[in-house]
Amino acid sequence: MSISTLGTLFQFIGGLGMFLYGMESMADGLQKFAGNRLQRVLEILTSNRLLGVLVG
Repeated sequence: MSISTLGTLFQFIGGLGMFLYGMESMADGLQKFAGNRLQRVLEILTSNRLLGVLVG
């Protein structure tokens, strides 16, 4: 492996780590903001398969 390839690999891994951290942080914030109300709405909208497909 050349130095350039190794650097690219480290950048990719670092970027992926930052992306995953951001997604988790955003999910936590959304959970705190919306809480049980959003969960209940999602349960209603996905209560059957057809409605779930139409919503999703």
